[in-house]
Amino acid sequence: MRDAITLFEQYSAGGVLKRKYIEENLELIGDDFLSDFTEALIAKDSEKTLSNLDFLREKSLNVRLFLEQLLFFLRDRMKDSLKKAEFGAYAELFGVFEGIYGRLKLSPDPFLLLEMGVFRCIAAHPISVIQRESPIPGQREVPASPVAIKPKERVAASPVASPERIETISIPPASSSPKSEASTAGGPAGTFDFARFIEHIRTVPKRSFV
Repeated sequence: MRDAITLFEQYSAGGVLKRKYIEENLELIGDDFLSDFTEALIAKDSEKTLSNLDFLREKSLNVRLFLEQLLFFLRDRMKDSLKKAEFGAYAELFGVFEGIYGRLKLSPDPFLLLEMGVFRCIAAHPISVIQRESPIPGQREVPASPVAIKPKERVAASPVASPERIETISIPPASSSPKSEASTAGGPAGTFDFARFIEHIRTVPKRSFV
C-alpha cells in the first residue's frame, strides 16, 4: 500500500496524473485497446487481430490480468446489448476467454493459450471439438464389417445333464405324399409336420417330458 501511495505521489507531481502512466506501471490495458481487440475478433479481421497479438506480445503483459480485464469488459458490453443482435457475439467471446482463464495453470505458456483462443475466434471454420477423421499413426484400422451371428443350436437335454445320456433323435422319413413328391421334383418345400414330430418323440424312451 505504501508503494502504491509513493507511485501515486510521484506521478501526480505538478497536479497532473495521466491515465497512461497508471496503465503502464500497473500493466493494464486501456479500454480503447480492449474495444479494438474485441471488434476485430467479432469481424474476424485476421490482419488487425494478429497486429493486436504482436502488440500484446511485445508488451510482455500478464496474461491472467489481461484476461480479467477482457472478461469484465465483455461483461459490460453484454449488459449494454441485452436486447441487441450483437449480444450473441459478445457472449461467445466471453465463453472462449473464460475457458482460457480457467486453463492457465495447466498450460506451459499462458500467452500460447491466449493465441490459440484468438485463432479459434477468427478462423474461417471454428471448431469446439476436434474430430479425428483419420486413424492414429501406427494404429491398425479395423474395417467395419457386419458381425455374423451364428444360429443357436438346440440340444435335447435330459433330466440329468451328462454326455452319456444325450441321445440323437431321428425323425423317420415321411410317407410319400403329393407334397413330398413335389418337393423331390424341385417344387416348393412343404411345411414342417410338427404333430408327427411330437408323436415320434413320445415313442422315444425317456423323452416323453419334451
